[in-house]
Amino acid sequence: MTLFIDRIDADRLTLRHQIEASLQRLEKETVIGRNGEDFFFLTNEERDISREIKDVDLSSAKEAKFLGELLFEDVLKGLRKHRFADNGKDFGLNRLCDLHPHGSRTEGDLVLSVVTPLADDYALYSDGKCTLQSAADGGQLILRFDDDKTLGRELRTYLQTDKYVGRKNDGTASTTTVKILRERQEENRERRQRLVLQLEQLCREAGYYAAGQPIQPKGGSAASTLTDALNYLIRNSFNKLGYLAHLSANPQAEIKAVLSATDADDLGFSLEAGQGNQPALDELLNYVNLMTSAHKPIILEDLVETRFGRRPYGWPEWEVVLLIVRLVRKGDISLASDGATLPLDKLHEAVIAPSKWKRLLVVKRQSVDQGQLQAARHLVKEVFGNLAPDGEEALDAHLRLQLGGWRTNLSQYKTLADTGTYPGGQAIADAFGVINKLLAETASVGLIGRFLERKDDLHDLSDEVHELTNFYTSQRPAWDKLRQAQTRFQPNRDWLDRDGTAAKALARIKEILSAAAPYGLIKEAEALIQTVERVNDALVTQRRDQILPGIDAQLAKIQVELDAAKASGDLRNQCLYPLQQLKGQVESQSSLAHIGQAAQQAVELSDAALDKIEAALKKPPGKPPKIGDQDAPPVYVKPRRVVKATAFVPGTYLETQADIDAYLSKLRQALEAAIADGERIEIR
Repeated sequence: MTLFIDRIDADRLTLRHQIEASLQRLEKETVIGRNGEDFFFLTNEERDISREIKDVDLSSAKEAKFLGELLFEDVLKGLRKHRFADNGKDFGLNRLCDLHPHGSRTEGDLVLSVVTPLADDYALYSDGKCTLQSAADGGQLILRFDDDKTLGRELRTYLQTDKYVGRKNDGTASTTTVKILRERQEENRERRQRLVLQLEQLCREAGYYAAGQPIQPKGGSAASTLTDALNYLIRNSFNKLGYLAHLSANPQAEIKAVLSATDADDLGFSLEAGQGNQPALDELLNYVNLMTSAHKPIILEDLVETRFGRRPYGWPEWEVVLLIVRLVRKGDISLASDGATLPLDKLHEAVIAPSKWKRLLVVKRQSVDQGQLQAARHLVKEVFGNLAPDGEEALDAHLRLQLGGWRTNLSQYKTLADTGTYPGGQAIADAFGVINKLLAETASVGLIGRFLERKDDLHDLSDEVHELTNFYTSQRPAWDKLRQAQTRFQPNRDWLDRDGTAAKALARIKEILSAAAPYGLIKEAEALIQTVERVNDALVTQRRDQILPGIDAQLAKIQVELDAAKASGDLRNQCLYPLQQLKGQVESQSSLAHIGQAAQQAVELSDAALDKIEAALKKPPGKPPKIGDQDAPPVYVKPRRVVKATAFVPGTYLETQADIDAYLSKLRQALEAAIADGERIEIR
């Protein structure tokens, strides 16, 4: 481009302003376009598209969001946390751009607020307002950018172009339009790079305000300048940061060393030596005492990350855990999990994994006096039958082990008792109530104190647990045998109750099986079973002796009939096997009722067998079989008629001679009719 001037002494500054005014007018009228400091004339199609781009609507929230993205993601490289070099702690950041939050917000994190010329109330952010605002909420870091008009223009142009191109790239545009859109996209790429560079410069040159003071941080880049400002904010808004004067080079290793040491004086944190961060230890212990007096639980995760990780402390997480471990070793506090105080050998495994912190409780340690310790050890011997170790922690661990063992065994017994066939259900439930209340005490002082308070209950519980253990480990087979015997005798109960000895024994069996605590009675089980068994066996033998001859008679009768009919082997089997099977059942059957029913069943099976014999003897159609050259003589057995004598009784009783004559007449007629028909008669 060549610039012509009409006078050699023309004022260059005035000329520059005239040129800039002309360019702005041409740009406003969409005669020319602009990309940074470059201006170019537009074709008709380009002018139309440029006008449409200028007409794209944008909200201030959209501009602030994109500005925050450029600032925090591109310029500051995704800055979300600040590593404080003095103690190595990572402080989370709540990032705001023109009061619009960028990303998620977390309570207690440092506030980094950037005010740009695009903010609606940018003009109100004087030095005084920024200074005052930086003191809010315990201290914030405020950045106020210089008023740069090109920032808003470039940002809006970028967003309008991006939105317009995205809307127009639908595959329907002409070739010329597509070419123009691609050029605009390329311009936008360059524009974004310029915005990032511009924001980098604005960050370096911004006004910084922290903890109620204007500051001048040092740094060659935006990131280093911001780091220096955040360090100033932390040092001047965390007023108890200095309580932690001595930092460990490797706190996790030192935690392990503290927990594994046998002598606290060898750990290098003696209070007299000044190496134990005494102000920090006092602060932590005072907080535990305060929360304990208010009956509020103290969760390790909240203590480490929330209470002492935020203002006014800002202590590193592992340094706080190290302080807690030291207080545990001093005997001031304890750690508990799932309602139980953690023994020393379990502490390192519990605290070394941050994922477990939310399940750990910090408990103020109360000591048990020597008199209580000795009384508790004596009670342990009476209740559990063993010697307890000396020392509060050892006694606490021993009590939890013994009570836990009871609870484990009772849980196994409860499974059987819940079936309803074994005793002790209520006793087990009562025992669980006592044991669970004792184990609910998280501190050793609470457990030992409650253990002594429940002395009488524990003596009773010891007896009950002993009885339950003896029953389920030794007496259960005898109980099962007694219960099975009662079930076995039940079918013959009506006959057994007629015998005085058996009835008394059965009543005693029932009394034992229904007793709430039958443990001392089970020794009678074998004698009671034998008593009833003798009577029952005699009754069963007597009934068998009554029934078996009748079955044998029926078998003999069928055998005679089969012989007379010269029956085949198959027919014999069909007729005799059911009766033989019935006889075997009677010989093994123990139910008197079932044995008695066999008599009638034998008659029914005999009738069925005779019916089969008679059916087999009926003359089949066709020519009879031959024996040699002679026809085989037919086998003939008279058909059978069963006459039931009681069927001819006119009423319930025969009371007169006329009744007798009438009855005998009807019976005689039935008998004569059967004989006349060639039948055999069986009277029943």
